[in-house]
Amino acid sequence: MKNWEKKLTEAGRLKLRPLCVYGTDEISEGAIPSYKVARCVAKAIYTSALFEETPPIYIEARHEQCCAGGMAWMGLAEPHPKLKYFVTVGTPDFHGGAAEHLKATPELFDEQRERAGKILPHGKYTVIAPCTYNLAPETVRSFIVFAGSEQIRNLCGLAQFSSS
Repeated sequence: MKNWEKKLTEAGRLKLRPLCVYGTDEISEGAIPSYKVARCVAKAIYTSALFEETPPIYIEARHEQCCAGGMAWMGLAEPHPKLKYFVTVGTPDFHGGAAEHLKATPELFDEQRERAGKILPHGKYTVIAPCTYNLAPETVRSFIVFAGSEQIRNLCGLAQFSSS
């Protein structure tokens, strides 16, 4: 593990390994499609943080095996017009009326999408890799960390550690 990654894990007292996100136009060596870990992109990411044997995963626009919502929120596909019902209250003519109840109403879903704006990937492939991989710091676009309240407090303190 690189020194800065080790510091992040120790200072944040993280229990799950931090992940690095970056974009590339070539599949990274050893990376596997996220759908081989789980159809749900979020579940694949969590699994990667939880199980150290999980290799880097990548997502691309041609991955029809991934959930449509994850693909849309990663900027790799337009959401299905009825997705707003699936993630809110359900509708009989989409996924049998199933609802995830992630937002109260379809209108709130639309408003959230509008506020987020157009999401653009940073390459043909979006790669989520353990921060233990040999990545140049300037390559990493963001980190994904899973944390409880104490770890979040620690990470917030780190963000302001060297400023008044």
